[in-house]
Amino acid sequence: MMSHDEKTDHNLSQPELPLADSSSPSSDPIDFKKELRRVARIAIGLWVLFRLSAWYTLKDHSADSMFSLVASGWGASFSFLAGSLFISVLFFIYSSIGNLTRRSIRIALKLTFLLMLGVLEFMQYSRPIAVIQKPDRFVFLKRYPLDSVFIKNTDIEAIRINDTGIVRGLKVEKYYRGGNKLIDCESVWHSDKATTAVMYRLENALREAKR
Repeated sequence: MMSHDEKTDHNLSQPELPLADSSSPSSDPIDFKKELRRVARIAIGLWVLFRLSAWYTLKDHSADSMFSLVASGWGASFSFLAGSLFISVLFFIYSSIGNLTRRSIRIALKLTFLLMLGVLEFMQYSRPIAVIQKPDRFVFLKRYPLDSVFIKNTDIEAIRINDTGIVRGLKVEKYYRGGNKLIDCESVWHSDKATTAVMYRLENALREAKR
């Protein structure tokens, strides 16, 4: 049998096991259920923000006095689904890479994800959602609190239509000293028959004013 001193020497000679690295990818995996709930809250929150801001912008204008491009009916549903799908794709890319990296890099990825989402959503938010026709100009209304922009009939340089077969977009090129500026209106879904008809009427009115 080993003496007490021999046991002590034997224990001291055993190599110490390395401690688990808290920054390793497997030490703190992403909680997908928690993240999916967060994605759902972001998607719903953004959709509500877009709808409420559009309502507040247009509440003082009658439907007969403007060309409203705000989605209605199936268009509103498709807008919500498309926004949710877009956020889900960004989340999938973030989570797929995040599970393979350490925690510090994962935080940077999350910040990048939120920054990219914010920039892209603001680009969509800043598009004109309605147009008011006046005798000498068109006023393009943006969501609250963004300022509206206008274009005089004589400054309409070109009218561009981008139709994918699913959505239809309208862009107006405005002439001004030093160059041209493009006004990119809210796109409409073909399934949203009422709003698509409004866009056709707006297109015709712009072409008539340009002559």
